[in-house]
Amino acid sequence: TDINECETGDNNCSENATCTNTDGGFTCECNDGYQGDGVTCTDINECETGDNNCSENATCTNTDGGFTCECNDGYQGN
Repeated sequence: TDINECETGDNNCSENATCTNTDGGFTCECNDGYQGDGVTCTDINECETGDNNCSENATCTNTDGGFTCECNDGYQGN
């Protein structure tokens, strides 16, 4: 009988990764906003890489696993 290591906790996936049970084992894949091999996942700084959708009139702030945008002074919006 297959053991689901994802449910039992018998896996070495990062806390920032998703564990997927397989027949006789498991795989780890970093969550969105993180990069790595699934065992080690580090935050992607979307503000530095340009992988964000902030307006040119907004300030991008990196967060753990994502980013936020805030309109610059004199501008309003989302």
